[in-house]
Amino acid sequence: VPEKWMPLVNDWLKRMGYRFALRKLTYPSVVAPHGQINITSWWENQGVAPCYKDYKLAFRISNPNRTEIFMTDADIRTWLPGDIVYDEHLYLPFDMPIGIYDFELAMVSKDLLVPVVKLAIAGIGNDGWYSLGKIEVK
Repeated sequence: VPEKWMPLVNDWLKRMGYRFALRKLTYPSVVAPHGQINITSWWENQGVAPCYKDYKLAFRISNPNRTEIFMTDADIRTWLPGDIVYDEHLYLPFDMPIGIYDFELAMVSKDLLVPVVKLAIAGIGNDGWYSLGKIEVK
């Protein structure tokens, strides 16, 4: 590809298939043990097609003492180009220790629970999870 065409080719590649961007996400900063994390989110599929694989939207809370991964029932195969509003309630385990946790999200393979989709947002960690901030269990 000629160098002068590279910006156009790169722009085209970004639009092929699906490209999920998280526009807004809200969650409580404090949650009780055995409580629930109520999430509201606004996504945009900036691509030209849905994702055809059954990957799962997952959330993770973690600190040095405990890590919990919460799989959602979101079917991202139905997230067509344009806006998507998705709300979820994550229920903490009864024995969740009090403390401050990192709150993260990823689109994961449902078998291995490892991130498989790179999102069109900032904040990706070395392990492929995207940082949303902190959440306190108390």
